[in-house]
Amino acid sequence: MPRRLLGMTHDDGAPDAGTPQAPSGSGAKTALVVVGILAVVVCGAGALVGITLGRRVNAAEQRAHVLQTQAQLQNLEFAITAYGLQHKALPATLDLLVGPDGPLAGDSVPADAWGRPFEYVPGDDGKSYTLRSLGADGAPGGADEAADITRDGLQGESGR
Repeated sequence: MPRRLLGMTHDDGAPDAGTPQAPSGSGAKTALVVVGILAVVVCGAGALVGITLGRRVNAAEQRAHVLQTQAQLQNLEFAITAYGLQHKALPATLDLLVGPDGPLAGDSVPADAWGRPFEYVPGDDGKSYTLRSLGADGAPGGADEAADITRDGLQGESGR
């Protein structure tokens, strides 16, 4: 009778000393437990690294939005100044900055980095104004990236 491959025995029923034996049940279970624990540790570490990198990327993205919005506010300030010099008055709305008589190119006033319109409030004196983005959260106030981004301007004899 031929020999079996695992747990081989000779025809007389004695185990074959030169043939590998099947692993014992308790050793295999221990190995599986160790592999399972290692998998959990590796997955947990990977998740922590992913969360940390995700937060850093999100913070960098929010900082970029703030810088972009600040640059847009500065461009709007320049456009308001140019409009004031040309028309001898502040624009009543930001929409007057675009079109044939406006200093901004395009069909509409640019939005902030979060896609919302800027708030523009001309002062009662006809010379001052406030430009504002409501920040990441789109609500007045806030802190950090959710803080309002405001520029106060004053239209003078020489423009600013």
